[in-house]
Amino acid sequence: MNLKELLTKIEKLKKELFQHCLKGAEAGDAFCMQDVANMYSTGVGTEINYHNSEEWDKKFQTTMNSSSEYNKAINYRLRGDILEYKKILERVVLTGDGEAALVWQNFIWLVIKKKIISSNI
Repeated sequence: MNLKELLTKIEKLKKELFQHCLKGAEAGDAFCMQDVANMYSTGVGTEINYHNSEEWDKKFQTTMNSSSEYNKAINYRLRGDILEYKKILERVVLTGDGEAALVWQNFIWLVIKKKIISSNI
């Protein structure tokens, strides 16, 4: 199998995985809902579609809590809406989400670093 064939096979498997997760999400599986939301936001096995990603995040949110909000924050960051990203991430950190707290710490560090670099120019 050459590289092109291997890459084609990988893409086919990603599409099959997306369809499998979508079927589970439509059947009410919360973790499949989260996977589908993430796959839509990153384009794994499907086209990037932030609207669909948010819709599945909302459905997931009805069954779970901070993970969905954290994913929503990431979607805003990927779209370049840093203010909305910051607002949602702050809210998630307040729920006690450890992963979000680490991301928040890195975000604040980057903001401080950028201010320091900007002030030295």
